[in-house]
Amino acid sequence: MRLATASAVLALSLSMTVSPASARHASHEDNKLNYKDCEGRNLTARWDSSNTSLLANFPGTAADPNKGGEIKYLAWDGTCRALAWDLQARQFVHTFDGKQESSPIVNYVTWDDAKWSAMRQGTGFYHVLVADRDDQQPASRVKEAAEWLERTKGASQAARNMVRLLNATAP
Repeated sequence: MRLATASAVLALSLSMTVSPASARHASHEDNKLNYKDCEGRNLTARWDSSNTSLLANFPGTAADPNKGGEIKYLAWDGTCRALAWDLQARQFVHTFDGKQESSPIVNYVTWDDAKWSAMRQGTGFYHVLVADRDDQQPASRVKEAAEWLERTKGASQAARNMVRLLNATAP
């Protein structure tokens, strides 16, 4: 009897163990985007009162409503990019290297140097951790993050939307 109980406990604990591949992912909804700017400083962006442009501020300070519209952020590849919201297209506009690119997702570096993706979700954002800080190939983890999100958060409409967007942008 004890052997059967011990075996059942072991089997249950093994089934609850998280594999290393899935351990690197997390997701959440939030009204802010905590990101690194182009100088490596920790900043927070939120939507303005009309929900049409982004306002950035240092943690613990108020955002200046007169300086909204565009934020500068550090992208996964280490490039500096500007980010704005296109109200008509309902997508982010990323400006870098003299060109513009529209996308419903922003791939940014967080305060702890991890690589996250976010999409607009109402008056906030839906975020998913794609790669750890030391992962030099975050784009190769996008499909893995989408699979993890679908498997673990599939009941959430926001998560399902993010899965669709991640799969559409996965290499």
